[in-house]
Amino acid sequence: MEKIRLDRFLASQLNCSRADAKKLLREKMITVDDTVQIKGDYLFDPAVSVVRKDGAVINYEPFVYIIQNKPA
Repeated sequence: MEKIRLDRFLASQLNCSRADAKKLLREKMITVDDTVQIKGDYLFDPAVSVVRKDGAVINYEPFVYIIQNKPA
């Protein structure tokens, strides 16, 4: 799998803005492989690395499908 920026990963998985993701990083609430990260431009492979927010694991889901029913 390809590497992704940490701030982009957090924004997509936590449903927040990149500014909010960078705020979480500045507050030292995010760890990647048990190392505290403070830079949003940190590149990592989400299929291999473990990302945690306050100790809770953030699972990577690359796509979210929304199916809507439109009656005739």
